[in-house]
Amino acid sequence: VKPRPRQAKVDLRRRDAARERPFRVPGYPLTPVVFILTSGFLCYSSLSYAGMGAWFGLAILLAGALLMALNRALSRQEGAAPGDLPR
Repeated sequence: VKPRPRQAKVDLRRRDAARERPFRVPGYPLTPVVFILTSGFLCYSSLSYAGMGAWFGLAILLAGALLMALNRALSRQEGAAPGDLPR
């Protein structure tokens, strides 16, 4: 599982390296890589320390992600933009 927003930034900068950027990130690409590694370590540490409680929290998080994906899929079928509220 990759943290997609941070990884997407690294991928985009690699694919379109010649494009002029309005702002240069200090320490790039080290800063997003350090963030990704630190987040992964914190997730691992939490799961190993808290045991069953952390797995329960992770299950709730995954259930929410599944419901969000289902909502987006259903919204696309109905022609609405994802996240639009029903009228």
